[in-house]
Amino acid sequence: MKALGQCLGKKCVRWTFVGLLGVLLLAIFFFFQFRRDSAPKMGRWERVTARDMLQIGVILNPMEYYISQGKISGFSYEFGQLLADSLGVGASYSVFYTYEEAYRALLSDEIDLLAAADVPAVEWEPFFCYTVPLAYTDVVLVGEKGKVKKKADDSLSGPLRLAVSLPSVLMGQAAECLLRDSGMALKCYMAVSDQLLQEVQDGHVGLTLAFGLYWRAYAYIFPRLEQKEVFQRRLPLCWVFRRSDDSLFLQCNAMLARLTKQSYYKTLLKKYTDPASTERTRLADVQQLSPFGSISSYDVCLQEYAAQNGLDWYLLAALIYQESRFNHLATGIGDTYGLMQFTPATAFRFGVHPSATPAQQIEGGCRYLQALRLMLEKEGVHDSLELVPMMIAAYNAGSGHLKDAIALARLEGLRADVWEDNVEKALLMLADRAYNRKACVRNGSFHAGRHTIQYVQSVLLRREHYKALAERDSLKGVD
Repeated sequence: MKALGQCLGKKCVRWTFVGLLGVLLLAIFFFFQFRRDSAPKMGRWERVTARDMLQIGVILNPMEYYISQGKISGFSYEFGQLLADSLGVGASYSVFYTYEEAYRALLSDEIDLLAAADVPAVEWEPFFCYTVPLAYTDVVLVGEKGKVKKKADDSLSGPLRLAVSLPSVLMGQAAECLLRDSGMALKCYMAVSDQLLQEVQDGHVGLTLAFGLYWRAYAYIFPRLEQKEVFQRRLPLCWVFRRSDDSLFLQCNAMLARLTKQSYYKTLLKKYTDPASTERTRLADVQQLSPFGSISSYDVCLQEYAAQNGLDWYLLAALIYQESRFNHLATGIGDTYGLMQFTPATAFRFGVHPSATPAQQIEGGCRYLQALRLMLEKEGVHDSLELVPMMIAAYNAGSGHLKDAIALARLEGLRADVWEDNVEKALLMLADRAYNRKACVRNGSFHAGRHTIQYVQSVLLRREHYKALAERDSLKGVD
């Protein structure tokens, strides 16, 4: 009878995890099914082609999607872009901080696919379908170096805590750990693997489970941790689609099957998973200046001077990356220099000399942006949403040319206080002799209008990526 009780107890623990996950997903699924409009809709693939955009969900972590010294990188980011390009559509990215958030977005049609590693699970088949494997991984147990997995470990108070989170395969492995070691206490987190590893390194929990592929890719972040044990040897890692109309899934899955056979795919996978790759080595070096979760090594300075001048520091960071890639020694065409690539005349006006420190360069750039904003307000632009793109355009094209575009827009019956399809159109007109000779145009012709429009779009898009980092909160644990 005792042996039977132990057996039933093991099964109870294992199926409790599966049952809880099933109930959670069923509740989410039926909630969003109830909310869906009953009117006929286009198929998923038709909707993607109609909007000319594939909406990709990614998980913020040091392998799949991250920002380092202002540059957006990651396997899911690059491979998602390659997928979209191959399908002939654009790509937009939504960043999530837990699998739970990402699954909810997928079930509610906020994203078309989740480009994050997951292992196909039988209990989730009613909700999701999985692509061809993009990689394979083991599941490893990770803990502090020199600490053994025993209840008697007096470096921790009470039972040894095991930190786990979704995806479900890790929950199943956690159940196995508990069954083997009665001295463990489970702690479930709404978090991602690197956050849990940080909890272990900080001594808040004893052990955590992670995909071995991930652990080896960014072990450099956690020098005090080591791999304790391997649980599973070879699990497929796939991207995830919502199961309903499968037209989009079939298109993407077929394309991914072709892309994974190309040599570029192997190069990309090695770039982000091989600890000895140039990219991983670079990140290990950068980690000393700019820890993961930062935009650049100048974040504190950017926040300080942006706040003093009433600016969005994410916008300021995006502008600096566009100008100099955060290189304070950068030089450019027309003798521009520094983080914000001032011309000598503008630099002199705002007190930024060639040997100025990065902080002085940023402070002077903030005052320049504030001056551009005041100029635009005098020109009648007061809506904060319109001030941002016009301020960026003035930074790139010069305040004189933007004032001419505003004046020309007013003359041609366009809205002089709206950027999109109005002032941007007038900026393009400045290349035409029929317009640039009008009396309201005081600074002559301007032939780089298309470049400026693209510049504005790039800065605004990058700002949205940077803002995504702001929501990376502290861990939320559930006992």
